[in-house]
Order: sequence, then structure tokens, then C-alpha cells
Amino acid sequence: MARWQMVTACVLAVAGLLPKVVVADEPVQPERVRVLVTGQTMAVNGYDQVPRGLFGVHWTDLDPEMIQEWGIELARQMHPTPDGHVTVPDEREDWRGLAMVMDCLGDRYHPATVLTNPDWEGFFTELGTRYGNEAKEAGVPVIAEFWNETFLNWSYKPGVNYDPQFYEQEGREVGAPMTIKGWDEPLEHLVWNRAIRTVHVDGRSDLMSYLAYNYIGRFHLAGHEFEFRGHRFRNQEMWWGTDPTQVSYWSGRQNAQFYRWMLVPFAQALKEANPEVEVIAGPSYSPSAGGWQAWEILYKPVIDEAWQWIDGLTEHHYRGDSRRAAVQYEVITSYAMTRYGKFLRGYNTEAGGRADANLPGAPETEEGDPLRTAIGAFNYGLRDIVYMLHTQPDKAASRTTHGANKEGWGLGGDEFFFRLLRPLRGRLILTRSSDRDVWAVASVNDAGDLVVVVYNDHREPREVRVDALPPRGTSLAGEGTRAWVEVDAEEHRLDLVEEPLRLEADRDAAPGVTLELAARSGQRLVLPLTREVPEGVRVERTQSFGPDVLIRVNPDEMGIVDIELDAEQLAAAERASLRLALQPHNSEALWRVEGVTEFAPLPNTQGIVELPLNPAELGETVRVTFHSGREKPDGLLIPAVSIMLDTYPGK
Repeated sequence: MARWQMVTACVLAVAGLLPKVVVADEPVQPERVRVLVTGQTMAVNGYDQVPRGLFGVHWTDLDPEMIQEWGIELARQMHPTPDGHVTVPDEREDWRGLAMVMDCLGDRYHPATVLTNPDWEGFFTELGTRYGNEAKEAGVPVIAEFWNETFLNWSYKPGVNYDPQFYEQEGREVGAPMTIKGWDEPLEHLVWNRAIRTVHVDGRSDLMSYLAYNYIGRFHLAGHEFEFRGHRFRNQEMWWGTDPTQVSYWSGRQNAQFYRWMLVPFAQALKEANPEVEVIAGPSYSPSAGGWQAWEILYKPVIDEAWQWIDGLTEHHYRGDSRRAAVQYEVITSYAMTRYGKFLRGYNTEAGGRADANLPGAPETEEGDPLRTAIGAFNYGLRDIVYMLHTQPDKAASRTTHGANKEGWGLGGDEFFFRLLRPLRGRLILTRSSDRDVWAVASVNDAGDLVVVVYNDHREPREVRVDALPPRGTSLAGEGTRAWVEVDAEEHRLDLVEEPLRLEADRDAAPGVTLELAARSGQRLVLPLTREVPEGVRVERTQSFGPDVLIRVNPDEMGIVDIELDAEQLAAAERASLRLALQPHNSEALWRVEGVTEFAPLPNTQGIVELPLNPAELGETVRVTFHSGREKPDGLLIPAVSIMLDTYPGK
């Protein structure tokens, strides 16, 4: 078993209103990080497999050879004007070999059907029924995503749902409420305004004029005329809608309401026709945007109105710190479980290592060294997937890489994280790391290999000792392989390097290997086993959620979260931890479990943190207390709090 470095703790009384704090002495930099691959098959909240949906693509040119070589499991297909057709891989030469499909029904430049079809409710009921029935013949698991990026062009560039052609014209004046054509009552949130928008030279507006505004028209004043995709357009000042609840470029409450009106009949009908289809919903955005205003406006109401018929919520993330997505997934699951007892998961339906060109301030294209772009794409994807598997194999259901072989996106880079992670499939194996920023994930795949991936998230190199125990009933077969991705300077490209590996004996631990990991880099080990791993799970990790999400603690005040534990699980637990979803905060913030720990500094990080507890010291109600500290005037926000209990069935 790996030896853990011990630090001496001293108890300090902090003056004023701050509570007593346990402060560790300045730690000595360890000679090396210790990672233990326990060999124990694991289930987290009932999920015991590496989620295949994490190895997906969108807007990527595929063929069967590439699907096999890269290990692509999922592809996302857009249906801008959905008709209920299910994409079947075997019916497409380029998609043969996929394990899953994701059909996205509806796209951002197409107005909400509630504005264009008086029988929109009947339309979506029929659409859901048709899709559910057709999915029975697909031959692979199917995910139905309801609409793409309703947060964006419904409200911005140009705001297609605000086009005056969909509304009654009588009584137009700035600030007056708007009424959908044929409706008797005005909408709750939409009012008339004036704006410069792009139309055809004959005054018409349609999908093409929306695109013309986005790509050209928005950069010019009224009266400007131009050509776009073979059509003639002009800018003019005109009547246009606006939503006073729209706090940024992304959709406000009116578009959110349009979306839910359409989602509910569709999702309900689909689930009634075919409960096996995974239905995912949401604006395809970021719940934490605007200080979590996007959660309140766009995400939480979807759960409240449609939780019975959906399996998860969608988000997109490009560039930036992708650990933020893990925090968002934790909030989604925590809220749905505590309010409705439904385990909703997070589904990424677009991700990439460059900025989304459609968001404000992002360049339309990114110029520069293609090798630098490839390196960025590779490491962004590798870091993202390994972190999700390290922290949330139960909640992270999909990740669809955008433009995996497109120039300026993932060309020459995304390929290599797919290929490096290709063997990482099958049953989850529990790992432990002595360093919070060195992540280790492991599985036993169908080929009978124990596969380990270790990633160093530090900005400095780390020496990492990996000790590997085989699952019970098996042994390590002998020589394995070690693989990593490096830069081929002569060819000016990335290269996947693989070499034979034989684990070293260690008198203090299991056989293992010492890895020299550069900053923000990872390596893969493949260790063949002598025989098949027995069925069953050795470790069950079960989560008990705090009653609230987004817990706000005012400056210099206490925040209290009471978490109820299952008595039988607690009695059987051999390990426990306080699990926190965190975002960067005031470094003075503190935490404690009452009656179990003293106050200690709250880790100032973004992502998921587990702080070990002794299960023998826990009661059926666990009280967690937070103190905000004094420095930050807006206090402290804790996105989600829970307790993890580890039990060993059949031990």
C-alpha cells in the first residue's frame, strides 16, 4: 500500500469572529507522487462502466477505419428541421462501427416552432412518438437531444425569435407587449423595440437573412447593402422584439419559456413510445454563466417542468478550465436528486480546445502555427476526459468533440487523445492518488487488460510512482505497454509513442512503475491480465446529497448544510469523504464537519474535491459548516455539498 506523507498540524486561535482553525505546516515537496491502482472493481452511484459517450464527435468527417482506429463511440447528427428520423449507423457508410448515436432535433437559427405552427403542441407530440418508435429499430443506443444552442441565436445575432413577422402588428410602440400571431394574450416577457437588422432587398426575413446578419450585417449601419451566398441583402432599422429579462447576449425568460413549452410534449410522448431512448434537454450553454443566472433562468426550470421525461441536461464548453463543467454536473444531479429523486446526468454535446467562434469577442478564425493548435486541442481533450472520469464517471454521460479533424479546430490534435484513450473502456477500477492534482483512472476492458491513465495537472513536472494491483482472481500476465504523445519536431506534428513495459518490484508496495510526467501531461499503461475478472463490484461508492445547491454564505457569517445518511450504508461504510463542488473563492474561507473535524481552510480551487472523514465518527445527520472569511465582499458560494460512503459488498 502506498505510504502517505504526514504533516504536523497545529491549532491556532484566530482573533475576532473567525473560528478555531486547523492549519497544516508548510508541506515538504514530496519526492514523488504515489498512485495506487487497487484492482477493486467499482460502482459510483450504481455506474460501473467507463461511459462510452465521452468518446464522441460532432461536425467531424468519419469513416469506419477512423472510427476503429481512434476508438470513436458516438457521433452527433444535426436535424435543423426535425422529422422524427433516427440516424442509424449501419445505414450510413461513413458511420458504420459506432456504438451510439446522438440526434439533435432543432437548431439555433430556426425560430421556436411555437411561433410558426399554431398546432405546435400536436406537432411535438407526434414528433416524439415517431422518433421513439423509429428508435426501436436503430440497433444501437440512441440519445435524443432537444434543440441546439437555444441560448444563442434565438436571442443574439440576430435574435430569430424576436423577428416581427411572428407577432401581431397592432399597437406597436417601444416597450409595448408582443403577442404571437393568432393568440389572444400578450407574452409575459417580450416587448417591442427598434433595431438594425438584415433583410432581403425586397424586405423579407428568413433563415438566410439571419445568417447574413450574423456574418456581415451586424458590422454595418442601416442602409448598407451587400451580397451573401448569392443573395442581395440590406440593413435597415425596423421593429424588433426584446426581452427585458435578458441579462446578457444569452436568452432570457421568454425564450426559456418557448423552449419548455415545446420540450414537454415532445419528451413525454417520446418516453411513452420508447423509454429506452435517452432524452436530453437544455440550452446547450453553461449553467454557471452570469454568476449562475443561466442556471436560474435556463436550466433549473427545465428540471422543474420536465424531470419525469428527461435523462440529463446539455452543456457546451470550449477552451477555458473545463473543470467548471464538472461543478455544473454536480449541481444538476444534486438539485434533481434532492427535489425529485431523479439522477440526471450532464451531457456535453460540443467541446473543443479553441474558443467558440459564435460567442462575443471570439475570433471567427484562429490563425497561427497548426502544431500549436494541435497540441492545444490534444491536451484540452485529454485533460477534460480524464478529469471527468476521475471525478464523475457516474454523472458525465457524453462529450462530443467539435471538429475533431477540421483545420483550425482539432486537426492533428484531437486524434491523439482519442487514440491514447482508446483501450480505456469497460469496468471501472478504484484508484487513489496522494496528490489532488495528479489524476488517475483505471478500467478492465473487454480484451482483458488493466488500463491505467495518469495525468499531471500541475504546471511543473511530477515524478509519479504507480503501484498496480490486479483484480481479485487474476494476476498480471507479464509485459505490458506504456504510451504517451509527444511532438515530432522533424515532421512538425504529434506522434503516439508506445513501448514495452514490465512493472518493477517495490518492497513497500505492489509492483509498479515510476513515471516522469511533464506539466499538464498524461501517460497510459496497458497491463494484460491472466484471466477474466469475476463478475460483481468490490467497492460501491454512494452519494448522499445536501438539501440545497448554490449555498451562499454572507461575509463573516456561517453557512450550515445538514446531510442525511442512510443508516445501513453508514454502518457498512469503511471509508467516507466530504465531497464539495467548488469554484474559486476567498482564500480565508473555512469548513468543518461538526463533532468530527476542526475548522480548516477550504480548498481554493475549481472542480470536485473530496476531503476524507472517518465513517465511525459520523451520525445519520452530518452537519457541515462553512465560514466565508472577511476579505471578499460578496461572501462565499458553494455550488454543491455531499457525503460519499464507500462500502465493500460481500467482503
